[in-house]
Order: sequence, then structure tokens, then C-alpha cells
Amino acid sequence: MSYLHPQPTTPNAPPQNEPAPNSIAAIVTAMTDGERPFLSQSLMSVLGDPKVGQVILCIEQDNQWLQHLLGPILDNPRLEVVRLPLAYPGKIRNQALAYVKQPWVAYCDGDDVWCEDKTTQQLTDIDCSQWDLIGSDHYLTNEIGEICAFALACYIPMPSSWIVRTSVMQEYPFDEHLQTGSDGEWWQRTAKFVRKTRCPKMLLKYRVRNDSVSTPTPSKQRKTKLVTCAQNVVLGPMIMAITWGLWHANRRDRYLWHQDWTLSANGTTV
Repeated sequence: MSYLHPQPTTPNAPPQNEPAPNSIAAIVTAMTDGERPFLSQSLMSVLGDPKVGQVILCIEQDNQWLQHLLGPILDNPRLEVVRLPLAYPGKIRNQALAYVKQPWVAYCDGDDVWCEDKTTQQLTDIDCSQWDLIGSDHYLTNEIGEICAFALACYIPMPSSWIVRTSVMQEYPFDEHLQTGSDGEWWQRTAKFVRKTRCPKMLLKYRVRNDSVSTPTPSKQRKTKLVTCAQNVVLGPMIMAITWGLWHANRRDRYLWHQDWTLSANGTTV
């Protein structure tokens, strides 16, 4: 473990067909106490991925519980802990990029869980020289981590599933002024400049909990209602079957453009 101060990043490696072992840096964000019950599982899922050579854990600068929670995990040589002032998710992710030493970067929120060998599965049969971002699909889980539904993920993948060229994120950073939705704003703003492809596999467990930053958003409220209904012993199996069918019918290797999104000539949202 190391506590770091901002420093210039090294030049990125040229495009390659597939990121080599240890060529991905994972940025894990756990800036609030809300991630505390889930961070160990989240972090272990990332550290267990064979293509991840660097893990940057972002925590609030006055955090008092990390050492007690993680213990020996903090001794992992690939793990670097960065203490930052509390800020919106886009700003935290932008600041974390200053510590990345790998040509590719992935993200994981401190309450989400990567499925086994996520990045390896995500990169199978994909020529990475043609793409700047590779997303994957995700399950919806309840707060204790039980899978409740399949998400469609046909318009935009969860940031916790992204693998992106580091140089791309340096050129097109997140909007640091948005409390929520910085990923969606980035997705639309970069539509004409960033080559994106989809791995239509369930490689992420997205935890739906009540006290996250995105809780007030309409999208999160829909997910919360779905997961709540899935707790019913009768509705649960039906929801799993229906959402699996919808997901399977929408599986493809490209993301769709939502009819409500529009772009001006220079690529900014209007």
C-alpha cells in the first residue's frame, strides 16, 4: 500500500490487439461511509482479476475505518490508497487518473462487484486496436448482493464495467461539476470521438442500495422498485425470467443511441 501525491503520468503504450496481463489500472472509489459494508468484496473482486496490474483506491481524506476494515489487504503491492477531499464522482475519477501508470484504465464503485475474470472475458474475441472503450452488461443485486434481475444495458454500460484507454480519459475527462450523471454526459459528449463497443456478457454485479449518490435519480428509482419487487417469492422468479428474456433479445456488440439524445455539430449535448 502507498499513499500518493499527484504526479505526471507516463506516456501510454501504443494500441494493441489485447491488453497484456497487468496492463490495466483499476480505479476503485469509496468516498463515503455508505461503501464501507461492501468495499472488501468489491476490492477483492478487482484484485483477483489477472489483467489488473494496478489498483487505485480513492477514499475520503479523513477516513478512519479503512485500516480496520481491510487489514492485510492493504499490503497488496498492486494497491495504492489515495486520500482525497470529498467531491463529485467525476472529479474523483479525474483526480485518480493522475496516478495511473497503465495504458488502460477500468473503474469500479466501492459497492459494485466484478464477476470472475471480468476483463479477460470482456476482451475475448475483441480486437482492441479498433476500440477505445469496451463495456459489459450487468446484473442488478439487492443490498446484500443477491442477484435479482438482468439489466438491458443496451444504451450505456455502468462505469464499473468500462475498460478505456488511459489516453482517452486524459483527453476527455469527466465533467467535475455534476453531482450525478457525469458518466451519461461523458458518453454523449464523446460520441463522435471515442470508439465504443459492447461485450454482451454479464460481468458486473451492480448493487442497488438506498443511500448512494444516485438514489434520487429516476433511473435508480426504477432499479430500486424492480429489486424490491424481486424480493417477493412469487414475483422474484418471474422478474428473473422476464428480464433474462429482454436482455437476451437485446444482446449485440454495439450500443444504441437513445432517441432523447441529440448532439450539436461539435459533439456537445443539446
